[in-house]
Amino acid sequence: MDSCSSTVNLLSYSGRCRYTFGLMISDTLSDKEPPLPIVNCVFINNMNMKYLENLTTLLGKPVSPKDFELHHQLKLLKIEVAKLQKDLRECVNERILTESLLNSTIEDLRISNQKIRQLRRIDLDSKSREIEFKEKQLAQITGSMTSSMCYLDQNYVYRYINHKYEEWFGIKKEDMIGNCIEDIAPSIFNRYKAVYDKVMSGDEVEVELDMIVPSGKRMIFKSTYVPAYDIDGNNIGLYIYGTDITENKLQTESLENKEKQITKINDELKQYIESNVQLEQFAHIAAHDMKAPLRTISCFSGILEKKIEAKLEQGDKKYFQYIKEGTQSLSTMVSDLLNYSRVKSQGLITSEFQLPDLINKVLRYLEESLSSSNANIILDVPQITMVADRNKLYQVLQNLISNAVKFSKTNMRPIVKVNATDKKDNVLISISDNGIGIPKECRTEIFDPYKQLNTKQKFKGTGLGLSICNRIIRDHKGEIVISDSQLGGTKVEFVIPKFI
Repeated sequence: MDSCSSTVNLLSYSGRCRYTFGLMISDTLSDKEPPLPIVNCVFINNMNMKYLENLTTLLGKPVSPKDFELHHQLKLLKIEVAKLQKDLRECVNERILTESLLNSTIEDLRISNQKIRQLRRIDLDSKSREIEFKEKQLAQITGSMTSSMCYLDQNYVYRYINHKYEEWFGIKKEDMIGNCIEDIAPSIFNRYKAVYDKVMSGDEVEVELDMIVPSGKRMIFKSTYVPAYDIDGNNIGLYIYGTDITENKLQTESLENKEKQITKINDELKQYIESNVQLEQFAHIAAHDMKAPLRTISCFSGILEKKIEAKLEQGDKKYFQYIKEGTQSLSTMVSDLLNYSRVKSQGLITSEFQLPDLINKVLRYLEESLSSSNANIILDVPQITMVADRNKLYQVLQNLISNAVKFSKTNMRPIVKVNATDKKDNVLISISDNGIGIPKECRTEIFDPYKQLNTKQKFKGTGLGLSICNRIIRDHKGEIVISDSQLGGTKVEFVIPKFI
């Protein structure tokens, strides 16, 4: 083979190879067909570059213009191949980097997904425990309520009841949940169905229920009916809250009954008081009107006795003595009755006075009876200024001192001690004696009108004295009591304010 034919063959071969190489590159970069694996492309390019180098060696140095052209084309081809190799390497690196980043991203996404799932699982578990805790807490709160509570769905079926509802109705919770109220308490359901229907339409209703619960017990409730809604605002049932007001209601009814009874008693008492006032007025008028006839009887019986005294026998004189004693006793009774009626009808007329002066005045009035009985009066009364009804206190002191002398023991000199003590705002006055005393069981009733512990034959009187004293002391907002005296008899003491 000569040099010319060899050159042609090489060029021909080179052209085929260039065509083939270009086909390979175009195929590799084609969008119409799937690309060859990067490793294969790199391998083919490396072989092409090696072939070009061998081809350049075989050609030798260029001699003719065609050789120069061929050498120039080969150099250009080598440059293109080198660029292509560089691009391929960069592409491979980018692809490897992209795959690495993609794989890393996928791995990160997988790990993140796992973490998100784990966090969601933890969050769901936490929310589930929180919901469970809140349900238990709500059950504890509703269970410890002093009011009853229940929830009925749209068909009036029990879905929830608390402990009080179960207790008040006397039916176990498990026997109520899932059952219609109409089946458990038909009478209650029929009676209040209109209320349930009204609440189901969206209204809140508050009523007072007086019923016989299924346990057979009468109970009175203040009940509130409230509509129940779901998350979308749809009415899904109703809540019923009930407060037991049975005890308060029964107490109110009892108080109303007692009030009616008190009103009735007050009306009767009012009639009694009016009757008693009329009776007191009658007694005052009668006692006042009886004084004149008594004085007439006493006066004319005395005149008659003196006129026929010479003709009277001893027995006849006793009759006149009976008349005299009777008129005196009746005159004393009329006087006491007048005093008693005055005490109850007249108010207090207050004035300022010195207590020792008042007691000395009483003793001067009783001087005759004190002398006749040889009574020993002991005074222990400091100078105390008072503002009270002087005349009525005079009446009290006169009555108590005269009683202390009158109810003395036989063959014993009466001893009467009058004592007064200043108690800042009050005055304590006591009259003690060495007389016959008053039994403990009689010390309360002795203040009742006309109450006498001794016979009239032994101790004359009407039984109104201590009753008058008691009324006067009470009018002065004081108190009077009887106890044993250190002298051996009775001690009567009373305490009244210094200034009325």
